[in-house]
Amino acid sequence: TNTPSSNTPEARLETIQALFLLVAVGTWASRTLLRESLTVRSWLALLVQEAGLSNPPTSLPSLTWEEWIRAESEKRTKCLIYCFFNLHCIAYDIPPLIVSTKMDITLPQTAREWRAANAWEWAEIRRQNPPCEIKFLDALTKLFAKSGTIMQKSQPPTSSLGNYMLITAISQQIFF
Repeated sequence: TNTPSSNTPEARLETIQALFLLVAVGTWASRTLLRESLTVRSWLALLVQEAGLSNPPTSLPSLTWEEWIRAESEKRTKCLIYCFFNLHCIAYDIPPLIVSTKMDITLPQTAREWRAANAWEWAEIRRQNPPCEIKFLDALTKLFAKSGTIMQKSQPPTSSLGNYMLITAISQQIFF
């Protein structure tokens, strides 16, 4: 029988996603589970950092739908974990385990692409609106740039998840 290796990127991502769900459920449970959840939270942060706080490009025209789904899933998982850790800062007054300056990641692509039901629909969306990758730290820096500076050039719109990520980054700035 073929058992999947736990050393593949897909297996690591599934492990990260499973731990994320455990932490999320434990975070809002009883005090006993909360303590355990906060312990698992540190393991989760370690796994995410080992996987890398970066992502492969997702706007390349040569990507297939399946490759894009894998890359975008990994990126979105890391983004959501980053946001969730920032939520912990607010809820429990604890420092985040992933700081904004370490996030060498691009903001998630549009929800239209993410919700595409098949490869043809996804390709058509990308043809009509060519994807543009926006680095998270560039977008965050632009939020704090004075008007009239070089950072104030127009920027393509970000996804809802990208905007949420920027909002939680601001809350992290306030925390520190």
